[in-house]
Amino acid sequence: GGTSLAEQLAQLRKDDLLIAIGFLRTPRETQISMDHAKKMGAAVLGISDLAGTPIAKKSDLCLFAQRGFHVTVNSMTAPFSLVNALMLAVAASGKNESLKALKNLDQLLETYPV
Repeated sequence: GGTSLAEQLAQLRKDDLLIAIGFLRTPRETQISMDHAKKMGAAVLGISDLAGTPIAKKSDLCLFAQRGFHVTVNSMTAPFSLVNALMLAVAASGKNESLKALKNLDQLLETYPV
């Protein structure tokens, strides 16, 4: 959020994809981000649990992941499994670039241990 979010949104271009994740209550920052992406001509992929959420309504495409009963159980297992599957699919589609990025990350982590 804040300045960091604004700096990232300033880099958004029409060939980018914004992924918005939200459920019953969608933070104002998420809604502003989606509106900005639309304004820039970028596609918006939503991940939500109900068709009536702001994310589902504003997305170009929305994937639905149930989290259980809204009153008692709100597990993030299904939504984050969906995110993991998307990340693996993107990584597989650009295998060489993905492997290079992971190698660079490994080298960086060796230099700056956490």
